[in-house]
Amino acid sequence: MPDIDIDVESARRLEVYDRIIKRFGTDRVAVTGMPETYRARHALRDTGLALSITPQTVDKIAKSFPHIRACDITSALAELPEVRQHAAETGQFRPLWELAEGLDALPRGMAMHPCGVILSNRSLLDRLPVQSTPGGQYPMVQGDKEDAASLGVEAVAVGPGSR
Repeated sequence: MPDIDIDVESARRLEVYDRIIKRFGTDRVAVTGMPETYRARHALRDTGLALSITPQTVDKIAKSFPHIRACDITSALAELPEVRQHAAETGQFRPLWELAEGLDALPRGMAMHPCGVILSNRSLLDRLPVQSTPGGQYPMVQGDKEDAASLGVEAVAVGPGSR
């Protein structure tokens, strides 16, 4: 199956998706998904809630961390000024730091891939698992482009460096 690459500036990519869907229909077009993995903020939020830490406290802690990998939480506590105040609370939150770091790179859900679109000559709904994108705007295959390819369909890559 062909893998077609079309370079489109990212600010206008959704316009291309809209045109493809308008032309071929929502039953024959879907964006590709990609696994969304845990990073520090989501790992801290989900772990904090599982540990019954109040939502307000979890939110304050998670927002104080930059967008880093979950495995870097402990080193961030020691090195980054914006989270250093939480280092003093290590005793109280030690399980939070340790469990959240353990979630690093584990799948958290499916996100919309920034460049891939699946186009089919017949309905995708009979061939692939399809759900709405997190924003509900587009149909999205519940897998990445390799999953789709293993089922006999290929993605059209819409974006710079989109291979």
